[in-house]
Amino acid sequence: MPQSAEKILDHAPLFREPEYRKMLAEKKLNFECPHPDEIVSDQRDFTQTWEYR
Repeated sequence: MPQSAEKILDHAPLFREPEYRKMLAEKKLNFECPHPDEIVSDQRDFTQTWEYR
């Protein structure tokens, strides 16, 4: 994660580094309350029905 002055990465490649990916995955797991994929899929399907309109 630390960078040297000779090799400073831009934000896009920097956040693709394994350390940042791991940190963001842990943050998402510990601090966000995601809904199960099945519920999200059901809601998405429902919003495309005539009943929803």
